[in-house]
This record gives sequence, structure tokens and C-alpha cells, in this order.
Amino acid sequence: MYDFEIVVHDFGATSRTLSTTIVDQLAQQGIAASNAGNTPHPGPRLILFDKMTDDFLEAVRWLSENGFERLLAINTHHLPMNNEDKWDILHAGGSDVISWKNSKKPACLIATTIKRWREIDDLIASATIQNRLVGKSRPWIVLLREIVEIARFTSVSVMITGETGTGKELVANTIHLLDSRPAKGGLVLLDCSTVVPELSGSEFFGHERGAFTGALTKRDGCISLSHGGTLFLDEIGELPLRLQAELLRVVQEGTYKRVGGNSWRKADFRMICATNRDLREERRLGTFREDFYNRLASWICRLPSLDERREDIPLLVDHFLRQIYPNQKVPELDPTVWDYLITRNYPGNIRELKQVITRLACRQTNRDFITIGSIPETDRSELQISRATLPSQPLDPAVRLALSQGKGLDEIRNTITETAYRIVLQEEGWDTAKSARRLNLSKRAVQIYVKKRRDIEQKGDSGGRENISTMNS
Repeated sequence: MYDFEIVVHDFGATSRTLSTTIVDQLAQQGIAASNAGNTPHPGPRLILFDKMTDDFLEAVRWLSENGFERLLAINTHHLPMNNEDKWDILHAGGSDVISWKNSKKPACLIATTIKRWREIDDLIASATIQNRLVGKSRPWIVLLREIVEIARFTSVSVMITGETGTGKELVANTIHLLDSRPAKGGLVLLDCSTVVPELSGSEFFGHERGAFTGALTKRDGCISLSHGGTLFLDEIGELPLRLQAELLRVVQEGTYKRVGGNSWRKADFRMICATNRDLREERRLGTFREDFYNRLASWICRLPSLDERREDIPLLVDHFLRQIYPNQKVPELDPTVWDYLITRNYPGNIRELKQVITRLACRQTNRDFITIGSIPETDRSELQISRATLPSQPLDPAVRLALSQGKGLDEIRNTITETAYRIVLQEEGWDTAKSARRLNLSKRAVQIYVKKRRDIEQKGDSGGRENISTMNS
């Protein structure tokens, strides 16, 4: 059984009438559902509606936590929705939209969707992910859900892109670990930047004895070695055009010939590629083949830079410290050191963060505490740069978008304030005292905010009708 909540937002009598029906039909599908109570409920949520309004879209943003939590929107109106309305719901944070009255077996559709989401979230919570791909920021969790789903439930080829140091090889290893193919083989890694052109045929396809001078024995290439498993081609953007052409057939059909051989061989493997290059631009310039790219990129995974997920820095710091100090107490960091690590620039992304933590540990003089003096002189210059640029960088895209939409300064300021309240209250489990300390406000001010949100929910609520209640905590 999967427990989750149905959130009934009161936008017409149809939604209220169908709420009980949907709960009953989901129970028949093995899903235990209930109307939302007064306590926020983790995991998937449903929102029923029968008309589109600005208040409804605001409810989607709130309940989905701007896309962080899974939210399935159920249209209970008898008329189908237009495409624009569906996109508006997704842009507001909804995960999917279905029509109850215009879908075949809607309860079954909802149940299978919820079960898939839960399987993915259970895998994300597993040690396989938590000990490897560390982070809880919105962009990282959204990406993890995609990685887990593609890895576990498909065998398609994957193209991993991202800046240097963002963890591309780690993601490739994780995809292989989660791959559910029976009797799965191993992971074979080839760094394309180290392939010598003259020996590339042997590296990829292998060779027969006597195929060339020095070929005293036959050899298996990476394609043969990856049969039944996964072939990971790192730095795929470094491959010259000639090699890209030679790999077309094996990528598409899984067939190849050894150097010096006459017979076609078969290899069944999952292909994963990684690059820090912009292959779209490379294709435009003609330095990367269009047909080769299309065969590789069944699914594209772009890893965010560390600057895009700065709220994950404390978790990553703790993770690296535990690696450096295994089976012993991890030293505490002076608040100034924490401030330095959180505000510092990291051009090398997560790899650079790990290197900085390692250097701090090397200079540690007290086993229980790391102080500001442990920061090497060569690293201190980064602090001044980041202090000058960090406060505005993450907000720039959002503010530009708001201004382009005609929003004024007051509206932008109110949105930022609302976001800060929401993040802190959720992270602190709706404890107003703790939230007030983090926001540097009085407890009374936070209580007033929570009451204000409750009043907004209940606006227009009459006759005992049920409304959104996940905010009421």
C-alpha cells in the first residue's frame, strides 16, 4: 500500500463530489489515499480542480513547493483542457495533468503514476544514491529523479553534459548500478581524450593476431568487453570525426569487426557518454557529427554547476569530511570557515570543493576544530571575488524574468520574502520559533505570516467546504 494525500482545492462542486469517488477507486488499485489534514504530508499529492484561476495556480506552486514535491493535477470538469492551461500547471510546479472524465481508467493511471514516483523516491533515499550523489536542493533532486527513472526503468543510451567537476563519471557509475537488466555485465570506461588515433581501432573494436606490426596476440576492445554491461565513453567530444564515423554502426546496430578480422561480431551494451563541451555548438560548427549525436543522445542529462546548487554545499562538506575522517569524529568548522566555504567561488565545481576541504584538513592543527587559519593563503583570494558577485548572481535570472513580465519592485520583493518564509518553515517542520531565529524575525512575525497564509486558503470557503490544508500547520 502507498499512503499519500489527496488535496482538494475548492474550485467548484465537481471536485468536491468526486473526492470520495477517487479515494475509493484508488483503494481498489492498492493505493491508500485520504483528504489532506492539517499537517504537511511528505510525498506525492493530488489536487482536484474543475476550472483554471490564478488562485488555483498559486495553490499548485504552494503545494508542489515550486516543483520540489510531486503534484498530480486532476481535472474533474467534463470538458477537456486546452494545451496552454496544461503548460501553465506544469510551469507552476505541477508534475503532470490528467483528466478524470476524459481518460480511460483514470484511477489506474493515477495509481501507476504514484507507484512509479514512490519507487523512484525510495531509490533516491537508498544508500546507493545518498552515499554517492549528495544533495537536497531543488535542481539536484529534480535531476536525481530523472537519473533514477532512466537508469532503473529503461536501457536507453545517456548523454551526460556539464562543466568540469560536476560529477559526470559518478553519475555514469550510478546509472550502471541502478540498471535492472538481468545478468548485467560490468562497466567499461574509456577516456576518449587519451585514445591515440593510430590505435583507436584496436581500443574500440579489438584486433586479431597479426593485424599489424606488434599484434602478437588477439585483443578484445572496449566494445567487446562491455557486452552485456555498460560502455562509458568519457570526454566523447574529443573524438575526431573519423572515429565518430567508425562508431556509427556499432552504436546503432551493435555490430563491429575486429581490426584485421573478416567476421561481424555482436555486442549488446548500454551506452553512456559524457562531455563538458557544448555539442550543439560543435554540431553547428561541423566538428561533431549530427547523425552520431542523434544515436548517442536518447536522453540528455545536464548536471548543474555548484553555483546553481549552493544550498548543497553544507551537505557536500560534511560528506567529504566523513570521507577524510572515516570511523572517527568529524571535526567542527568555525562559523567563519563555514561562511568562507558557502560564499567562495568554485570554478572547478564539486571537485574543487573537495580539494578545498582536503587542504583544510591537511592544515588542521586541532583534531576537534577547523579554524580560519587552516584556509591556505592561495585560497583566500577567492573569498573577496565571491563576496562581490554572489549576492546577485543566483537572483539575476529570476529578477530579469520578472521585470520582463512587467512586475514592479514591490511585487518582486514580496515574492522573495514569500519564498524565504516558505523555505525556512518547511525546513524547520513549521516550528515558528526556529523559523523566526533563522529569519532574524520575532516569533510573532512568523506566526502572523502563517495565519495570513491560512486566511488566504480559507478565502471564499463556506458551507464547510474543504480547501487546501497542507499550509495550515
